[in-house]
Parts: sequence; C-alpha cells; structure tokens
Amino acid sequence: MIPKKIIENTIKYANYINRKLNIVTCIKQQ
Repeated sequence: MIPKKIIENTIKYANYINRKLNIVTCIKQQ
C-alpha cells in the first residue's frame, strides 16, 4: 500500500506541473 500522504503530494506536484505547462502553452499561442 502506498501511503495516502505520498499520493496527495504526487497529485499536488502533478497539478503544479500542469499549471506550468498550461502557462507556457498560452504564451506560445499568443
């Protein structure tokens, strides 16, 4: 079993990466 805390941290980190990528994509599209 993976500890719940690790899963939560992984999801938060993934969301953080997605936001960074979305910002870069928006800049490139302008």
